[in-house]
Amino acid sequence: DRVGALAALILAGTGVTAASLNRHAIPVSPTESVSSASSSPAEPESSASPSPTASPGKGVTLPLEEPPANIDPATASFACPFFWVDGRQYASFVSVPYSESLIGKRLGYVEMLVYDVGEFLPPSEQEALSYQMALGCVEGDFYEIPGYDPEFLLGMREEHVDGEKLLFFFSGSGQTFYTGEDLFQDLLSAKGRVSSVRAEIEKETEYEIQRFSVPIEEDFTPFLEALCSAPAVPDEETPGGVRLGELSVQLEDGVEFRLVLCPGGYVKFAGIYGVAFQIDIS
Repeated sequence: DRVGALAALILAGTGVTAASLNRHAIPVSPTESVSSASSSPAEPESSASPSPTASPGKGVTLPLEEPPANIDPATASFACPFFWVDGRQYASFVSVPYSESLIGKRLGYVEMLVYDVGEFLPPSEQEALSYQMALGCVEGDFYEIPGYDPEFLLGMREEHVDGEKLLFFFSGSGQTFYTGEDLFQDLLSAKGRVSSVRAEIEKETEYEIQRFSVPIEEDFTPFLEALCSAPAVPDEETPGGVRLGELSVQLEDGVEFRLVLCPGGYVKFAGIYGVAFQIDIS
């Protein structure tokens, strides 16, 4: 059972016994290791949605939507950077070392500064707050990623103390998913291009949360094949707030994405909300 094996690995890595899962562990080599856009990309040629007759299930369609009018930058707080372009919400969970090969055409500029300062400052003073004081902030030019539909994936350069980074922003807005094939092959072309997979593990101590990245040496192909054939289900059908662990998957061109493993064989794509894929673990 592919999901169970990966889940067992992650649980074992956090110090929790995995014996009760009745699974075989995977061999590893442990190592520690906005409210609107001011310009929008040109409308790319839209790809046809998969035919319901070609894929099982009713499918899950993620709607286009404008930013909620009730977002108040003085009171809102978000776990990750995000912004909207042409009704599509883009969210980022992945940052990789900057590479010129991953930067394509400049599409526009976005500025969304989200603060967590309570309701005590008037709008004039909120505007004076610095970029560094913002949470979940996005500011800068955004670009195409060569080989990917900009309605699905955009990139943004980011300065870090340890060097320049590239943030990936994913969007499922306006997409219809029938199986994992629609995401992991049609949009990501992941089959045959996975270069590395890591289990992202957190250990909470009395004083801090330690984070580890554990390389997975097992062939990822069977898991990816099962994921591609897994039917799409609405997110509300999955166990809310329950997760077994997280995987980082890197492709040969440097694009990276994260998968969230949940009980019942559900797998979510970090950055795309409203849909999950259920692998058969019977």
